[in-house]
Amino acid sequence: MLINVSGHDPQMTLMSDYGEFRRYVQQHYILAERFEYTFFEYATTRKALEVYAHHDLLPLRPNLAYQNEVLLQAVRLSDPAPASGSTLTVDARWQALGQARRDYHASALLVDAGGRQWAEAHGPLQNPQGDPTSTWFTGEVGWARYRLQLNPALPAGDYHLVLLPYCRGSGFVLPPAA
Repeated sequence: MLINVSGHDPQMTLMSDYGEFRRYVQQHYILAERFEYTFFEYATTRKALEVYAHHDLLPLRPNLAYQNEVLLQAVRLSDPAPASGSTLTVDARWQALGQARRDYHASALLVDAGGRQWAEAHGPLQNPQGDPTSTWFTGEVGWARYRLQLNPALPAGDYHLVLLPYCRGSGFVLPPAA
């Protein structure tokens, strides 16, 4: 299922029952992709689309809960073995477990076994309309894309990808649930 979620394009988002429609879709289908495109060659605005499927299409599914507020459902890497100096794109699907008390951002970090950090990226956790996590309904799903510029001195080896939600400005990091 393909849904136009552009806030500036009222085809879907200004429907009187859009909120109920979105809840239904997110409860019965799985968010598989979110992308933006320019409809016309010289257009100044981009349209945002979400793709929903019956079965999960993202390969990594950690289902890691951060307290009782957000869940990291799934992750996809642009390249499972990126070269040093390249850009690694990480797509992450987040879900609200309940009413979040704060507006969260997330850090994506690439670290080695010794804990040394080799790349990082940050971004807000938002729904397609740009609403922060404190406004999400329970069960709402959001999509985040992180672009990590890998250090040119990155040696070959195994690394860990760490995704941590945090509150910008306060330094509060939401710990994973025990």
